[in-house]
Amino acid sequence: MHQSYIQARIMAMKTSAILYVVCGIGMLAACLPAPQPTRQANPTAIPTSTTKPMQSAVITRTPVPSMTPSEAPKPLPLPPEGYLYHGVYPGGVSGEESDLTLSDLRAYEEAAGKRAAWVYFSHNWYEGRDFPLRTATWIREAGSVPFIRLMLRSSPEQNVPEPLFTLQAILDGTFDGDLQDWCTAARRFDTPLLVEYGTEVNGAWFPWNGTWHGGGETQGYGDPSKADGPERFVDAYRHIIQICRQAGAHNLTWVFHVNANDWPDESWNALEHYYPGDEWIDWIGISNYGAQTPLDDYCDEFRLGIDAVYPRIQALAAHKPIIIAEFGVTQGNPLCDQALWARRALSDLISFRWPRLIGFSWWNEQWQNDENPAHDTTMRLQDNAELAAAFQEMVGSNAAILGSVDIPALPSSPQTTVPSAILWWQAAPRLTWQWQLSTLPTQVLPDVDVYDIDLFDADASLVAALKAQGVKVICYLSAGSWEEWRPDAELFPAEVIGKEYASWEGEKWLDIRAIDTLAPILRARLDLCAAKGFEAVEPDNIDGYTNDTGFPLTYADQLAFNMWLADEAHARGLSIGLKNDPEQAAHLLQTFDWALTEDCFADGWCEMVRAFVLAGKAVFAAEYTDNWEEEQFLNQVCPQALALGFSAILKERELDEWVLYCP
Repeated sequence: MHQSYIQARIMAMKTSAILYVVCGIGMLAACLPAPQPTRQANPTAIPTSTTKPMQSAVITRTPVPSMTPSEAPKPLPLPPEGYLYHGVYPGGVSGEESDLTLSDLRAYEEAAGKRAAWVYFSHNWYEGRDFPLRTATWIREAGSVPFIRLMLRSSPEQNVPEPLFTLQAILDGTFDGDLQDWCTAARRFDTPLLVEYGTEVNGAWFPWNGTWHGGGETQGYGDPSKADGPERFVDAYRHIIQICRQAGAHNLTWVFHVNANDWPDESWNALEHYYPGDEWIDWIGISNYGAQTPLDDYCDEFRLGIDAVYPRIQALAAHKPIIIAEFGVTQGNPLCDQALWARRALSDLISFRWPRLIGFSWWNEQWQNDENPAHDTTMRLQDNAELAAAFQEMVGSNAAILGSVDIPALPSSPQTTVPSAILWWQAAPRLTWQWQLSTLPTQVLPDVDVYDIDLFDADASLVAALKAQGVKVICYLSAGSWEEWRPDAELFPAEVIGKEYASWEGEKWLDIRAIDTLAPILRARLDLCAAKGFEAVEPDNIDGYTNDTGFPLTYADQLAFNMWLADEAHARGLSIGLKNDPEQAAHLLQTFDWALTEDCFADGWCEMVRAFVLAGKAVFAAEYTDNWEEEQFLNQVCPQALALGFSAILKERELDEWVLYCP
């Protein structure tokens, strides 16, 4: 939860999360990074009048002694492959994360352009121990699944020990009566619920973290080979789940929720030690934030934290679905642009960079940090039009992001539906193709659906001859580089020509920020493509922002250029493909009509463009003979390509007529 400014600065002193990947679980004591602090309600901002008296802790029922899993709960249905659930904590007023309203939810959904499949909120036991029926009911009536954080704590204060709802008290059965009542009410709710206990358990800001229950000591509880703090948590969480199972609450999906970084960064506090086990947990959730106040002296990319923790979770629970339970970043921190941070995070999420992810939920809250309004935190979409636009484009308009768990009938394999308003070719998955740039084709190879050839070298008669044989023809042109041998090379002003393109003599990068300068030249090339009868365009080198171009190109610069280029192609009735640029694939999925990859199997990033196939769009994948022998290609690449729905070929770097197809 969000820290005060001083707390946040202390907890922000951390090493790179990437060390997780390098060091591995066996060296956790030496390598674990310090935390990215998670949100914490500011105690000074919480009105005391909202705190309700706690119920008596008198035990009225027999404690449940069994620690053996009984009937497995019926989990919430998973989204179909290639789809993600979209959830949210829509924000409240008090900071206690329990006073959210329908108007909060609808304000977020309107800003995002999509309904929420689940709505996340806290059930604080210092406010009452009864099942939160009123909140859960209005969330269900609003069309979402309630996601309940079961917060057994006696106050919102953090970084302090819990005086009442301790792990040992839970294990001793002190609250079994309350828990049995809670679980019975949850069962009677009847419809699905997501529930978690021990939110961000590997972070000491919450009272269920092992720091407050024996820490790394091993002699005070249970197995002497295990740290007492984590071991107590494991047994306490199992105890809670067992009570609900014995109450028949099989409509609950249980979530094990961790922070992306462990804090404290001690080996005994590694998230792995807190996991109750596959037989108890249905889903695994992760929290990962950028800057949480305008004064934070850090703002890590979303990708860094998830890249570090994802392989650990894979190793811990190989078959459990994973969600991003919480993510967000504040507006107003000078170290990062809120909308751009969110775009990059969403791009990674919806391109399935982490294949086992099945959903995500944004933390749409605002809060006060001190007496200076300029220091207030807001992660609300409603407060930043650019942030809202990012969600509308990447979530709201994305059919693969589901705003409901009432999943409509979806085709087992994606089908291409072409609206009548679209006047250009739509390339469906699994088309066969030939890519031939250094020579011109003299005949059509058998059973080839698509030819990709050079714009300037081919003439209209060749294009017509290929089309006469039922072939779709793509024109290749470089949109992001200057080539000295092209007939229009002298039209490029010197100020837009940058550094040499590595390994390609006579080719240099272009300053794609200068769209007004480049527009007449590139429009003329697109006009020539259309005039020669081509049906599509392959624009090369549209990922300059990831290269040493000589210009300070940004993600946003590249995005603007690529979208402009697509609009210009479509204005001429040309289909357009996204050439490489996997980092922006998710954002450009709705704009580009197909994708073309080089070395995605050799370099391991094919999953980043798989969303094109899931949207019914072709991915033409080229691999090269300097990476694969022919037998390797057939035996290793082709099965993967078939499973992904990619159209894969093996080529020589010269891109002449030689080609090897998958069988």
